[in-house]
Amino acid sequence: MVSRRWLNVPMGADEHDERRPGRPKDMAKREAILTAARSLFFERGLDEVGIEEIAAAADVSKTTVYSNFDDKSAILGAVVSRESQRITLALDPKTNDQQDFEQRLVDYGVVLLGFLTTPELIAFDRLMAAAAARHPDMAKALVEAGPRFSQRQLATCLDVGVAEGRVKISDTYVAAGQLIALWFGQMHMECRMGVRTQPSASELEQHIRVGVSLVLQAYQGVSKC
Repeated sequence: MVSRRWLNVPMGADEHDERRPGRPKDMAKREAILTAARSLFFERGLDEVGIEEIAAAADVSKTTVYSNFDDKSAILGAVVSRESQRITLALDPKTNDQQDFEQRLVDYGVVLLGFLTTPELIAFDRLMAAAAARHPDMAKALVEAGPRFSQRQLATCLDVGVAEGRVKISDTYVAAGQLIALWFGQMHMECRMGVRTQPSASELEQHIRVGVSLVLQAYQGVSKC
């Protein structure tokens, strides 16, 4: 699952020097900001967290926060983008060159839905949905960094299947959206509504396999599920 290492980056003695134009950004401090913001946003949502709190939790100044990000929406977009990139390691061709195409889809779905059905992420999803109307820029950044990013990555995986002759898909981005919709379905909705707990590993894998099988059959693939 997604790593949750906490960074403790102390403020340097030359904190004021960071404010000079053109000074390279300290990537360790940027990561500390994102880690602190992730914890606070996931626990309380965007509206209830201030820049001052993020800075304090990251052990940096407000100036350092603003030198890296324009506002809270930008921070949230970066947080979600970082999480999405970690999730999509399941699609990394460097680690999956020898993996069966269909199993690769299953593994990605298990990682994605497993992460998004954790109690922490379900709570975050509710908070963000409630805040979306008040923060349209935040909602746009969230969708782009999360769902659309995942859909593009899954489409890239489907492209491999097309190249191998496993499926006949004219628009893999649309097909990826259809597969993700099947994965989420009733299971994610019930978790979000609080009427069921996070699915077990076996439940999750079986659910994901069914979705993969349906999509491959719909696109004239030969499914082994």
